[in-house]
Amino acid sequence: ILILELPHCPINIQLNQSSNGILITWAYPTKTPVKIESFQINYRELDENRKQGVDAVEDETSLIYKSSEWKTTEPIKSS
Repeated sequence: ILILELPHCPINIQLNQSSNGILITWAYPTKTPVKIESFQINYRELDENRKQGVDAVEDETSLIYKSSEWKTTEPIKSS
């Protein structure tokens, strides 16, 4: 039996929207079984026509995405 230990999720995740985009901040988990070397963010882009009118996301089904394809950022070093 193979037991795989995964890092815990970041905590205190905050999103701040500006005219330049969205700033995402977070803190390391208080305890994690393995060292975290980097983070990556998975996201989908909203359709340009809907971006301006979206203030709060009620649920995923109310949004129109450019594509159903998820994108991933380059690794963000943990330091």
